[in-house]
Formats: sequence, C-alpha cells, structure tokens
Amino acid sequence: MHNLWAHSEVWTPGALYSNNAEVHAALVRTGLSGFSDLLISARRGVPGAGRRAQATNDGLIANWPAGAAILGRLARQAGERIPIGPHQTASERLFHTQAADDLLPNLQRAIAATLQRGVSPDHLLAFRGRVTQTLLARDDLALALSTDRDHRSELRQIDAIDRVLIFSLAAFDELAHLTNAAFQLQLPAREAKWQRPDKLLAELRKQGPGADRIADLYASRGRPAAVLEILGYLRNMVHGPGLTSATVLIDPEFGQVADLSAPAPRFSSSKADALKQTAYRGWGIHFVEDRIFVNSEALADKVAFETYRLLDRTLEALAIAGFDPIGPPQRFEDMVDARVEHLRPVDAGTMSPGGITAQLGLLYARRA
Repeated sequence: MHNLWAHSEVWTPGALYSNNAEVHAALVRTGLSGFSDLLISARRGVPGAGRRAQATNDGLIANWPAGAAILGRLARQAGERIPIGPHQTASERLFHTQAADDLLPNLQRAIAATLQRGVSPDHLLAFRGRVTQTLLARDDLALALSTDRDHRSELRQIDAIDRVLIFSLAAFDELAHLTNAAFQLQLPAREAKWQRPDKLLAELRKQGPGADRIADLYASRGRPAAVLEILGYLRNMVHGPGLTSATVLIDPEFGQVADLSAPAPRFSSSKADALKQTAYRGWGIHFVEDRIFVNSEALADKVAFETYRLLDRTLEALAIAGFDPIGPPQRFEDMVDARVEHLRPVDAGTMSPGGITAQLGLLYARRA
C-alpha cells in the first residue's frame, strides 16, 4: 500500500468517452509510467477498463469496480485501516461486520421485527456471524490465489473454498432456526432446514399470509431451489473425495482456467439431470464426463452474490411478516445496481453507501 497515487483528469466535453486509440494508448503509458502498478480508468476503449482487468508488462489496468476490489483486498490483507465512510476507517473485523449490514439491506428491519416477536439475540448474532465468516473465507481464497502455486497454497485454496460453501449454507441454517423461533414453530433443529423444507414450510403456511411469503420463496422450483441444490452438493463434497488441484482451460473466450476438480455428482432423476445441464452455468463449474472442473474465484463470487440475494429476500419476508414499521423493503438487486451507478470516479472524493460492497469485489462480480 506504499506509494498509492490517485490522479483525476479534466477533459473537454466528450473526451472521456472518446474512442481515439492514440488517446487511450497515451493514457495507459502515462498512468503506468514511473512507480505506478495499477491504472483504474472509466474510459471506454481502454484495455482492461471493460469487462475484465488486464495485465500488461508495466502493470494492471482495471475499470472502477474491479479497481475498488483490488485496493480493498490489498488494504485488508495488509492489515490497514479500511475506509467505511467519508471520515471513518475500521479494523478488518468491524469492516466485515459493517459489510453484513451493507450486503443485506433488510437485515436491520428483520432484526427489529424478530426481536418484537421475542427471538433471542443469540440467533441474530449467530446468523450475522456466519455471514461475516463467508466474507473472511473469500478474502482467504484471494490470498491463497495470490501466492506462488505450491502444495501449501493449493491446500489453503481448497480450505478457503470449502469454508465459503460451508458458511454460506450455515447462514441459511441459522436463518431457518431464526424463522422457526420467530413464529414459535418449535420444530427440532434437524427439521428447520431450507434444504429439506417440507415440515418447516407446512408449519409456516399455518401462520397466515405473512409467513406464506417465506414459504412461497423456498417452495419454488426456480432460482432459490437451484441455489440451495448447488450449495448443498458442493458443500457435501467434504464428505467424499473432495476438491483437488487442476489446471484446465474451460472458457477460451475469457481465458477462464479451472484450478480445482472433483468427481461429478451422481444424478438419479430427470429433474436433477436438467439441473446439471442448466443451473450450474455461470458458477465457474464445467462438467467433463465424470468430473467437474471449477474456477474457484468465479465460484466464490457467484456463491456470495446468490447467497446474499436469497438471504436478503428471506429477511425482507421476515420483516414484513413481523409487521415491521421501519420503511419499505429494499431489493438486493436494486441496491447493487444503484451502487454501481453511485461508484463513479467523479464521486471518489466521498465514500458512497456502496463503498464496502465495492471493496468486497461484489460490484465487480455483478458486472463480470
């Protein structure tokens, strides 16, 4: 984090979005000259300022969401104080706690609603703890991927991706337990699960229209079911052969390389076979005969994005079911899209509400 240099340029109207190749080349040469290793640019046409960051002989070129993610991870891994507001910095622990609130816009409303229903704060603390553990595991994965490839770094990578999966499902488990307590369903812990929700959903439907929103969410055969199916299968690999190191090109268009592999799941029904063919797309998972090949970075980003979206939809339903009076609900997708719009270089003088989301790399994951 030494020699970190920020520079803003004023151009004539329209020049910022000029497609003049000579201007782009001059910007890159100037930006990466001397001691600079990273150029973050919003200019259209600059290599690396589009969908993916691009490495050159002189340094790295990135768009604003990718650049914010790079700087955020550098700060956390270096143990630096991390910006969480215009005039406020935080330790890594406080940063991840604040990030849970930032990624789950309906969390505080759900907390208010469930506390009104007499839910123990222990359930709420356990849920937030699982969410922050997924964020720490993602950072550990980034660190493992940033070191020279050897046996130790490969084991750390596998350990980190396992924890991303385990803690993501643990967050769903804690939210199911919280829902069980909020509606006083008194189901045993083993039956208060979204993965096998028959008894939980049946009891929720007895509680009236508010609880029906939650039951409908997890009873669907659409995205929520697919997300939990994928997370459940991948998490359960810790009980079998598990992931091993691999190096296989799986997406020539973007140069995506699988760095992990495992035996493919055994599908026993036409429904599961359809899931295999469609739902795993976009997760960095590719099937080749009897094995799957995984790009761990893409998988971790997809798990994070899908997990927080589904968790927040559940929190929104909990807040509404509890007749929480604190304003209208928010949507995770709207929150992310809005914060992409706020996080422009012209706004870099102040920390926008999405600054934490950007530093976690989830705005970059949304665009990539």
